[in-house]
Amino acid sequence: MRNRTRIFRVICVFLISVLSLVACNGDENIPLLELQSSPADPSTFPQPVQTEKLCSPLSAAASSNGLATYAVMDDQSIIANHLIFFGYAADMDQLVLEFGDALGIAEDTEPLDQISFEAINDYFELGENSLPIDYARSEFRLYQVDPDYFSTLLGGNTDIFAYIRENDLQVFIDFNYLTSSPVSSSSFVTADPASGEPGGTNPDPASGEPGGTNPDPASGEPGGTNPDPHENPGSPTSIAMTGNMRAQWAFTAINWPAPAPGENDIFSGQEVKVAVFDTSPYPAQKSAYGIHWASPQLDLCVSQPYSVVAIDPFEPLPDISDHGLFVAGLIHAAAPGSDIEIVRVLGDDGRGDSFTLIKALSLYALREAAGSPAATPLKNHVINLSLGIENKGVSIPQIDDEMEDYFRQLREEAYGIPYDEPLHAVNLRFPFQILRELGATIVAASGNDSQSPNHQPLQLPAALKDVIGVAGSTVDGDMSCFSNMGQVLAPGGDAGQNCAERIHDLCYSNTPCTYGLVSLTHRFPMGYAVWYGTSFSTPLVSGLAALILDACPTASPYAILTNQLNANLASAGGLAPPPMINIADALATCLPHP
Repeated sequence: MRNRTRIFRVICVFLISVLSLVACNGDENIPLLELQSSPADPSTFPQPVQTEKLCSPLSAAASSNGLATYAVMDDQSIIANHLIFFGYAADMDQLVLEFGDALGIAEDTEPLDQISFEAINDYFELGENSLPIDYARSEFRLYQVDPDYFSTLLGGNTDIFAYIRENDLQVFIDFNYLTSSPVSSSSFVTADPASGEPGGTNPDPASGEPGGTNPDPASGEPGGTNPDPHENPGSPTSIAMTGNMRAQWAFTAINWPAPAPGENDIFSGQEVKVAVFDTSPYPAQKSAYGIHWASPQLDLCVSQPYSVVAIDPFEPLPDISDHGLFVAGLIHAAAPGSDIEIVRVLGDDGRGDSFTLIKALSLYALREAAGSPAATPLKNHVINLSLGIENKGVSIPQIDDEMEDYFRQLREEAYGIPYDEPLHAVNLRFPFQILRELGATIVAASGNDSQSPNHQPLQLPAALKDVIGVAGSTVDGDMSCFSNMGQVLAPGGDAGQNCAERIHDLCYSNTPCTYGLVSLTHRFPMGYAVWYGTSFSTPLVSGLAALILDACPTASPYAILTNQLNANLASAGGLAPPPMINIADALATCLPHP
């Protein structure tokens, strides 16, 4: 039998972050404080410098449907009237011909967009890896269908699935899920170092030296002096002035402090590529950016393989376009020798759609595998996904047990996906299967929609078998109050009493802040911010994976993490907390002993 599909489960994919806290409790996105203290003059923002780094960005393309925005269903979990098809082109053509009238698709209608794997057909046919040949013969298509028929699918209509089964077609059908972020707030490094009160301003961006003057946040007049950046090395202000992000509590917690002055890391992620699928504050046209306020300078590649279509907002959302840069900054701090690329799949408000993510992941696999003689050409690649899919309660069609069994068998035989894996969000599963079979390490955030002591299961894609799902931890090593379960634990920060948003009250500029992590931003003169959530636990694990690949080239980060952290990792619905990562111990595990 061949492979088939699908399960409709409406789930909202959200970028798991919180520029200060992560606030997605249950079904409801809880608004946090508005972005604070934004300078009126963008000319004060730090600007990237020219870099000699050579990038080969995934090609940017305009949206093929010409729409300025996508509409979403009332529950804000799926794009209205969109269906994603995956399978053999001829089989999809037959299905569209048979159901064209019901779907509202004429015979000669082109899909809104599509991506084919034919470009590496020869590579798959070499037989050098275990990836089934069916992938090379398959493609993704995005269709916009008739609203009435779309409503019947939401209501449980299974006629199209019955036709797939009866005619043995290799086609899987899925919704185009919303990928979005919980409403995020920020606590930028702007506190008045003289008073220690939150909401003040930055050290003099011109001099950056102790003794300069700060504008008074209320009057705009000079007031207060710049602190000595060495006085409180773990404080947000000190980190912003020195660029030493590894002085903060998060790196102490994972046993990866900064090297002593004049020394360098023995292992830094050399020859390892880390791809961050996220937002980007920079356009892809230039492709390479020198983030000089990082230490050492971060030479960043940026790609936008698909024009991210804006999602029609139900209410105005804050600009969190820095989210991907913030994530990249944490990876760079952990593994400064790694090659980091941001692949933009989310809009400036942190929302997108699952087809954009699928296409970007697929194009990345195609680009990196093309022309490679290796069986696993992505062995030294890490995929960072600080985003996820949240279940929003829309049911799958009520197929009976016999039909579900049939679809599971077809999927396993055609595409090698284990029979017992859930069928929901089936089309999101395929690019991850390709990436893993090509050797990539995939790390994803577990989600932020919990409230201690009730930690929810991992969201997709963190819950997938081939993905390392990351939960967030506090300075005490406990799970962050907002964090979902995970396979591993890494610092993500915490909130105040009852998991309420209090980072602005609890964090001061010139004292160490253990309620969030400090990393890069581009919209404020100092170029740093405090943010928290499992979005930022994830890049610490991605950085660890890059270090393992550098230190132990024949090792698997999956195996190292499993062995070092005691194999009995928490399952998606498990009650036991996951184990904390320890970078120094992980590297010692795989290095030869004297």
